[in-house]
Amino acid sequence: MAGRHGIDWYPQETNALIDDEKMFDLMEAAEERGEDGFASFGRWVALLCRIYREGPALQLDGRTERKLARDLGMTREALLGFVSQCVESGLLDRGLWERERVLTSGGIQRRWCAAKKRVKALPADMRQWSLLDVADAGDASESRQISANLGTWPEFSEKCREMEDTPQFGAETRQISGLDKKREDEIRREEKREDEKKSSSSSRGLERSVPACMSATREDGTWFADDADGVYPTIGEALEARYRHRTGLSD
Repeated sequence: MAGRHGIDWYPQETNALIDDEKMFDLMEAAEERGEDGFASFGRWVALLCRIYREGPALQLDGRTERKLARDLGMTREALLGFVSQCVESGLLDRGLWERERVLTSGGIQRRWCAAKKRVKALPADMRQWSLLDVADAGDASESRQISANLGTWPEFSEKCREMEDTPQFGAETRQISGLDKKREDEIRREEKREDEKKSSSSSRGLERSVPACMSATREDGTWFADDADGVYPTIGEALEARYRHRTGLSD
């Protein structure tokens, strides 16, 4: 299920592989590195899905970066290289990426507004990342192409309502929601395992710092023992008692 500002679907132009110069540059750059150009196209679509799931923009922090790299089947270094190539190709905004590590573009934001139905601006907590005015003025051709593909707003809205009323749409929505929930459950389980590993590692470190022969458990909280079944609140006292017992000293 999409997040608070996310959407469950977004419009994709059918000419993405034919007339889109930005996509051509991305795929060509991949082929020049000896990689599969179509793999770059697939990763771009997967990246768009991840962005739109959050809203009109996605800010990368450490955890989001790790999850995104895993979802795209890449290392973190390869992911950052791919994002940089998307920026170079013009698919992502350079300024927001370099200043704030935000993945978005004017086209992404316009498509998000279209999918949200009648929304004309970004959410308040993302408005500082808005590119709508600049993008609309600087890339009118893309805007016209989107409008041509979607039709007029009343036509687009009516098509959306008709699609939502079909049994197939409901089934597909439930399937997507189920997959999203399954993915979120997997992420939570993985995070829980990581936390348990850290906790276990910390406990093992404490155990290694205390000789096994001196460990003890008592309800009053003391847990350091000498070699004569005496129990002490600190390891220093237990070591002192052990030394006295072994040497026969009383003081």
